[in-house]
Amino acid sequence: MRVALIQTPWSDHSGGPLKKFAQRWVSNPPLGLLYLASCLEENGHQVDVYDLEAEHLTPPQLCQKLTKDGIQLIGITATTPVYFITVAYIEYLKQLGLPIVLGGPHITALETEATTGGPEVELPDAVDYALTHEGEYGMVALLEALDRKTDLSEIRGLMWRDGDRLIRNEPRNFIDNLDALPFPDRRKLNPLLYRFEVPIKGMVPVANMTLTRGCPFLCAFCGEPFNGGRKLRMRDPQAMVDEMETILELGVNHVWMCDSTLTANRKLLIGFSEEMIRRKVPMTFEGHTRANLVDPELLGVMKEAGLTRLAYGMESVDPYVLKLMEKEIAPEDVKKAVRLTTEMGIRATVGTMMGNAGDTRQTILKTAWFVRSIPEINYAPNAIACPLPGTPLRRQAEEGVGGLKLLDPDYSKLTRYSGGVMEVNGMSPRDMLRLQRLTLLIMHSTPRKFVYIIMHFGFFNLLGVLARMVKSELTVRLKGYDPVMREVADQNTTLANLGLGPIKSKAVRRAERLAQKAAQDALRQERLLEAQSLVPGAQPALMFKMVDGNATSESSCGSSRPSLTGKTAHALNQRMRSQPQDKAPQSVSHPTLQET
Repeated sequence: MRVALIQTPWSDHSGGPLKKFAQRWVSNPPLGLLYLASCLEENGHQVDVYDLEAEHLTPPQLCQKLTKDGIQLIGITATTPVYFITVAYIEYLKQLGLPIVLGGPHITALETEATTGGPEVELPDAVDYALTHEGEYGMVALLEALDRKTDLSEIRGLMWRDGDRLIRNEPRNFIDNLDALPFPDRRKLNPLLYRFEVPIKGMVPVANMTLTRGCPFLCAFCGEPFNGGRKLRMRDPQAMVDEMETILELGVNHVWMCDSTLTANRKLLIGFSEEMIRRKVPMTFEGHTRANLVDPELLGVMKEAGLTRLAYGMESVDPYVLKLMEKEIAPEDVKKAVRLTTEMGIRATVGTMMGNAGDTRQTILKTAWFVRSIPEINYAPNAIACPLPGTPLRRQAEEGVGGLKLLDPDYSKLTRYSGGVMEVNGMSPRDMLRLQRLTLLIMHSTPRKFVYIIMHFGFFNLLGVLARMVKSELTVRLKGYDPVMREVADQNTTLANLGLGPIKSKAVRRAERLAQKAAQDALRQERLLEAQSLVPGAQPALMFKMVDGNATSESSCGSSRPSLTGKTAHALNQRMRSQPQDKAPQSVSHPTLQET
């Protein structure tokens, strides 16, 4: 089967103040789709991968390319903030008449909510199948079943339709033997399109890969426990380095490790680093981890193997906030790890997050000033907490824990630089957005940090970010609204920029479905009745009743069927009134009636 795997664009909606930078320098290839492509091709299928964030194909261009290439099935992935964009693409692509499979973190999160007492999963009408959790083996099984026209009920992790019913099969277990998976097929995309600022090297092509899947920790804001599982599943160090060498063959010599916690298993990282050193692989890499999972020996061997930068998650310095998010890392541990990392000749960054349970204006500002006080921290993004579906943070927001209040269930507003969807101890999303701008300025208002972020983003890119922040603040003060929040809320403008139609509400979609179903029922009834002979002597005025389309009645022909509605009933009554009453009906050749 010829398959297209698609990642929809995201930066136009969720890029925040760094949107222009993100659109110019795309840094993350869709690794999950590349794994899927390799698994499918290993099983005899042909696969094309489209990253619309990097390739910038318009919807008509995409449809034309899919048609020209003879695509037979479409797979598309979705994260939560841009789910509405994915749905719009799905509805646009459905005009091709191809089966569409939905996967990715968002549908997995919805399935997780459904299995823990949350609302049932609803799929867009244009989606034929959905796969949750890790999709490599599930996608192979689905295509095999479609090819052979066999039962779908045994495919774990699959959602599918049986008429009007949505069936959710048993969940699929996580893949234990990661080394059984083929390497992701990076030749499906242009690897030189993905670029990022790398210490010493500057803006260069980058690739991404994983050494592990899963995370044993339980941070309240994170979806990794249900996306990858709590068990840490590890690859063989030799296989990891083999993959690094395949990346080098593509002309890329820097890798972003996507592991949730890169140093979660110390022995694994030492084994990987020693293998890199033994083979003398001329590559560099970076990743993120926890401050309590590094030590001088580990950092030393990783540095020799090519580690150039390490990011630590700090989130907050307030003990109560850290307790509610189950972070279990003290701020002093972060300071110690950052200084140790810098002493080893490795760049260190720190990630913070505002708007978690227990946060106040004072705790958020305290965190900002703490970051500013550590000169070794080069850069510190400060994200607004997003209560993703299925996470403990979402339950905290729904239950009012720590002063949180979920104001808007709209997934499209779950972006980290647009105010968020929660009230936090009396602070509105607009208050949070303004405070975020202030904290970013505080954190980086030292000469050393300012020089680094110029190196990281580029002078003119950074100037554009600062200008946009100033403009937004002035708009709030003079006009009373924040343009960033208005921009994120205006989904139809985002879709128009992407060449897609406006979004329809659930009520409109439901009404359209009902109208379409009623029209199909009426047409089916008309064809059935036209195939039957009319009964002589019947009273035309009573032959068909114009009633609600869901009701049933007994027609004078003796068959129980849904009563007709509107124009259909009127037209058939008129036809019967014009039928001569003394003329015998003509015989009709209809297989169903002949059998009776």
